[in-house]
Formats: sequence, structure tokens, C-alpha cells
Amino acid sequence: MLRCLAFAWILLGTLTDARTLIETLRPDGGPVDPQPHTVPYDWSDTSKSGVMRGTMDIDASDPRLQPAEEGFPEQISLMYYGSTSVRFGWVTGTSSLSTGAESKEYRASSVVKYGKSSGKYRHRAIGVVKRYTQAYNYEGAQNYTSPHIHSAIANGLDPGTRYYYRVGGLGRNLWSEEYSFETLPAGKSYPLRLGLIADTGQTYNSSTTYERLKEDRPQVIFHMGDLSYSDDYLTTGTLFPWVLNVTPPVWTPPQTYQPRWDMWGRLVTPLVSHVPFLATPGNHEIEVQTDGTKFASYTTRFPANSEASGSASPLWHSHDVGPVHVVFLTSYAPYDEGTEQHDWLKRDLASVDRQRTPWLIAAFHAPWYTSYAAHYYEANCHRLATEVLLYSYGVDLVLNGHVHAYERSFPVFDFKRDDCGPVHLSLGDGGNIEKLNAVFADTPGHCPPIFDHGPSYQPEFCPQNVYNGSYCSLMQPAWSAFREPSFGHATLDILNDTHALFQWKRNADPLSVVADEVVFRRRPDKCGMRPRAGSSADIGLSQALPVGGGAIAQA
Repeated sequence: MLRCLAFAWILLGTLTDARTLIETLRPDGGPVDPQPHTVPYDWSDTSKSGVMRGTMDIDASDPRLQPAEEGFPEQISLMYYGSTSVRFGWVTGTSSLSTGAESKEYRASSVVKYGKSSGKYRHRAIGVVKRYTQAYNYEGAQNYTSPHIHSAIANGLDPGTRYYYRVGGLGRNLWSEEYSFETLPAGKSYPLRLGLIADTGQTYNSSTTYERLKEDRPQVIFHMGDLSYSDDYLTTGTLFPWVLNVTPPVWTPPQTYQPRWDMWGRLVTPLVSHVPFLATPGNHEIEVQTDGTKFASYTTRFPANSEASGSASPLWHSHDVGPVHVVFLTSYAPYDEGTEQHDWLKRDLASVDRQRTPWLIAAFHAPWYTSYAAHYYEANCHRLATEVLLYSYGVDLVLNGHVHAYERSFPVFDFKRDDCGPVHLSLGDGGNIEKLNAVFADTPGHCPPIFDHGPSYQPEFCPQNVYNGSYCSLMQPAWSAFREPSFGHATLDILNDTHALFQWKRNADPLSVVADEVVFRRRPDKCGMRPRAGSSADIGLSQALPVGGGAIAQA
């Protein structure tokens, strides 16, 4: 941990980049309530959407999860590959549960035909086909070989244009139905609507998330990880006992039921076949195999355009999305100073042109700031290694998931309110099968214990006593602006260079209505440069980095 603290201090002494002051306003332009606000969970609720369960996964017999007729494309998706580029993804054939097979790549029978008029396809993109294997070597395991996963990229698309397309192959001449999407306008045109979701899965609750997000008509979707939750299942398709709050009689080795990835792909097709998306992996995408292979399904099914941003890994990448530059990071791969990810992040942030992309957003799965008892301090080592870098370059917003609830912060840095820090939005409320995280760490008797290590997927653990010398606050922390343990989704409307409208909507409401709403106002003229300072490697981050104007002491 000391190496992270030392780096943080040295970094502030060498970087002099302008930072952005963020104001949170009401939609009418007035100031927001400066006091933290909580909507507590209704513990008397015993319905299926109650605290112990969102809703169960949609049954495998549901019509929405059924495979296409043999040979026809299914699981249609679009990934944002740039302002004039898109990646088409789809699946053909069937998977198998057996001893597994080597992943192979082909180049035939993978074609997208597209054009600017319905039924008239003047362009074609030829793609590649891959398969992957999810293999375990213990007795009784059913190893999985995927169906054919197709990927084709269309470049040179016209901005602000609706395209119609069908995917398929020339060999058997089997094509999907027609879908359409619209490219972003050229440059930093306004407004831009982003859809924000995380920790979704494939429950009846998450299907509501997808349907309501589609109704909001986002232009691009950001998914902050945990997509299918196939690793909540044994290879036989049976849920792990702990998902049902049952202690298993014996230890069960890690495994997944990969057909749930195929079901997830079918469920989200109505949304992601029309709206391009970007994603960062969550802990449920790790899916470690017996030979140590990780992220096989995620990276094969949804390969990010990481090379375009100079990244050699599909786990971290950045993109210009209209007036937004967004960096996708992960705490599930090495991130300390000197690692490939950290070095890439420094280069990427240094390359951002705030005249062309005035809004700067960071997205990763596990939140640094959460007042819920679940996953408490779990990503604090990642924060210690990375927060100063984001702060120094003036990141405006940080998007997360992981905690199955909603929380919005005030501008914050090092656990203190700081008007020059980013706003953190924790959006792990997509509706997955695991229980809603409804308990706050400041609830008497519910401050989590201090462990000597984190969970298997995030073993490094860096606890700190940041609340007046205590591990947990005695009340909602001063940096926390709004929190509510409920499922839902969010949208972010980038209105101009300095204003953005954020709205959060809960699934529990009979109709899609706004439950939390603020305007973010950028004030890049107010924070200026971070003064140079000396260095010290043996003091805590809270002491080493005194916050500047607008800071409010932590309660």
C-alpha cells in the first residue's frame, strides 16, 4: 500500500493539468440540498422483489430465451467502435456440453449487408468466426464449447445516419431479420444521451431494465460489468446453493453454466441490436477455468476496440463518444504504478483534447465510494493506485456497478467532498438474480469486519479508518448525496460543453418515472492547477493530499 501512497504524492508534485469543478444543480438551475439523502429499504416488503431476492432468472423455457431456427443468426448485438465504425456481433449453430474443443477462427460465412434504406443493402462487411471452450478437469464437470460467434466491423459510416442491416452468411444464405441503428452526429454535437446500466443478468427484473432503457432511446449504452451471471450456476445448470442463501454441505469448485450466456444474448437482442454499447468486465466475467484462462466468454463474445486507443488488452480501453472521452478500466487485472494498465491510463489521459471532448468519464466495475455494507472497501487498493491520476486530469464522472443498489456522490476526492473532484455514480442496480444490497455500513451493528484479504476475485485489501479515525461512518457519509437500495437504470444527457442532465429511474415504479435527477455543471475555470508539492512516502493519502477550494470536511 505504501508504494501506492508514495506514487500518489509524487504524481501531484509533477502533474499540473487543469482540473474541473463540478456543481450539482436541480434541473431548474437551483442548488441541490447539500445534505446527504437516503431512501431506506422497506423491510416489511416480502414480495418476490424484496430484499432477499430481486427476481429469479427467467426460466430457460421462456420464448425470449429460445434459440433461432437451426442455422439462422441470433444474439444480434452492436458495439461502439468509433464515431463512424460499429462492430456487428451474432451467433449461429449450437453449443455443446462435453469434453470441449480447441477455439478456432474462420473467415467464411460471416457477412453483414447494410444500407441507408430499408431493404436496400448496398454495402457488405466480411467478418470472422470464433469458438471458445470453457473447460474444467474435475469429476462430473460438463465442459462447454460455444456456438459460432461472428464479428464483422463496418468502417467509414456517415455521421448522423440511420443504417438498416441483416447479418448472416453467403454459404447457406440464411439471414437475420432486418435491424437498424443510427450513427452519432459528427463532432461534439448536442444533446447526446447515454444509457447507464450494470449488474444486469437475466431476471424478470433485469428484463424490465432493458425494456425501460430502450424506451429512453439512448444513443450509446455504457455497461459497467456483470452481464450474464452464468457463474452463479454449476456446469449442470443448477444454481449454486449460496445464491439461494443455502450453505452447501461441501465446497464446490468454481464453475459456470455457459448456456446462460447464450440465453442472455437472446434476451438483450431487442436492445443492443439497435443501440451500440460499450462495456467493462465485472467479477462475474472472470470465469476462471482449470488452466487459469479468464474472461474467455466476455472477450470472445464482446471484443472491445482496444487497439484504437493504444491498449494491448480488451480489459481496458477508451473511446471518444461525441463530446465525451470515456476510459474503461478494471481492478481485476494489475493496476499499480508500472503495470501495463496504469502506464496506458497515464498516456491516454494525457492525450485527451478537452476542446474536442470536454467531458471526461471513467468507468470500472467495483466502486471506490460506497456506503453500503456489501463490498465495503473492496476496491480501495485500486483507488489508492488510481484516484490521484483521475483527479489530476479532471475526470468529471466515475461510473461503477458491483453493489446491487443505487448511490450518487457529491464531488469527492479522498473521502472528502471536494468541488474539484468527480461525481461517482454507483449503478449496480440492473436487477440480477443475487440479493439486493439494502444494508448500509453506517447502520448500527452492521459495520463490516476488517478482513486481512479480499474475495478470491479481488484478494488485495486496503482498509482505512477515514471517518474520524473509524472504519465506518456513524451516519450517511458527507460525500454521499443520494442512496436508495432499489433496482433501476440511469441516463445521462450531455447538453453542451458544461451541462449534463442525469436521471435515475427505479424498476419498482409501475411506470418509468424519475426517482433522482440532477444537472452536472462543469466549471473548468475554477480549479486551475494543482500546486506542486514535496514528497512523502510514509503518510496516509488523507493527510498527504489536502483538498482545495470548496472542500467540506468529512462527518
